[in-house]
Amino acid sequence: MTFKEESLDEIVNAAKDMASELFADDDPNKELFQNVLKEMQLAEEETVYKDDKAVYEYTPVHRIDPGNVGDVQYIELEEGKTTKLITRAVRPPLFEIPDFISDEDCDYIIEKTREKGLNVSSVFGSKTEKDSGKRFGSHRKSFSSSLKLENVGEEFMSRLHDKVSKLIGMPKQVVQWSENLAIGMYEPGGHYHAHLDSNEASREIPCCFQKECHDSKGVKGDFIECCRICRYVTVLYYLNDVEEGGETAFPLADLSYGEMVSKENTNWRNLTSDCHDAAVVIKPKKGKAIMWYNHLVDKKGYISFVEKRSYHGGCEVTKGTKWIATNWISTPIYAHRFIPSKYRDII
Repeated sequence: MTFKEESLDEIVNAAKDMASELFADDDPNKELFQNVLKEMQLAEEETVYKDDKAVYEYTPVHRIDPGNVGDVQYIELEEGKTTKLITRAVRPPLFEIPDFISDEDCDYIIEKTREKGLNVSSVFGSKTEKDSGKRFGSHRKSFSSSLKLENVGEEFMSRLHDKVSKLIGMPKQVVQWSENLAIGMYEPGGHYHAHLDSNEASREIPCCFQKECHDSKGVKGDFIECCRICRYVTVLYYLNDVEEGGETAFPLADLSYGEMVSKENTNWRNLTSDCHDAAVVIKPKKGKAIMWYNHLVDKKGYISFVEKRSYHGGCEVTKGTKWIATNWISTPIYAHRFIPSKYRDII
């Protein structure tokens, strides 16, 4: 067999055809051959991204050992100031961080958000999560905005990114090149039923923070057919005290597989009616943060499967208003670690 132009694609396709005949009745060898093909594809991908002269290679992720529920660790997020990390769950590792952000900074974020304005929140995720709203009313009822460097100023954003970087134990660039600071505002009746913050990692579809998507009219956006959300860590902090309600609930945290299955036919996603039946419920308090991991990690130290126990949401606010800010820390799978972030040029 000859090729007019020797390319890896032609060789791989020809090899696949040969393998289907040679290994048709030999499953172990066929599986081994498929593994070899995957490694060849990975090598090709790495070459493409290196040739693109990406200025950054995403390194393996860091993961804090949660220990046991109730354990307290201490971390220095600001010079001379020690902050507590309290373990609230082990699967996923879920931490409560009292006094993560000052009252002044909370007020500043709310002020700058009001100046920019808010919009009715939308849902970007799996079809299952969107359909769940049809069973018990609106899946999400809140207002949202996002803040960039130009909205809050370089000094404030840099200081915030430093703090988040130290908290998650990962380079500041990873925080800078993740999504913009997301703001949520919930009025009485506002809620966000249980959902995942990330999608399953995919070799075929890049992460949304690494790819620009456009609709048929050329408008930019994030579309699930175009890209996948790859949020390894969520750092959420409360910007005010809520008079009543507005807790953050994790219905499946630390449950066994059998316990998760037993919940399948219940309304555990409904955080209007079933908020306080969740495995972990955290009350809002101004300046407090919570942090958790949305993905498992593979042997190479990159994001793997989504952690289903990270389902979470905002319980209904019954009195007052709730303000939150969120840093979603985006990282790629191993094969896509040379693809730069689309946010890298705005910081």
